[in-house]
Amino acid sequence: MTRTLGVAAVGLVALAMAAPAVALDPDRGISRYVRSAWGAERGFVGGTVHALAQTADGYLWIGTERGLIRFDGATFEVIADASAAPLSLERSLRTSWASR
Repeated sequence: MTRTLGVAAVGLVALAMAAPAVALDPDRGISRYVRSAWGAERGFVGGTVHALAQTADGYLWIGTERGLIRFDGATFEVIADASAAPLSLERSLRTSWASR
């Protein structure tokens, strides 16, 4: 077990060192970057955002007070409504992920 953890730790360190870190240029003003706001007027109906994740296929998954929302870069789709029963919400999530 200890050997496995050691090998895993060495692997993670090697992986971290292999890819350079990317960050904002400190000499460039924030006004020089492109940014967009997506509110209700542009289709976002989720309310307060509690979680955010991006999958390898490019979708943004947004956990909100109103449920789970998927964003494809142009439109928002409510995947699971928070007012649904917890079992129903879990089933919706499984179905959404399984169909990808």
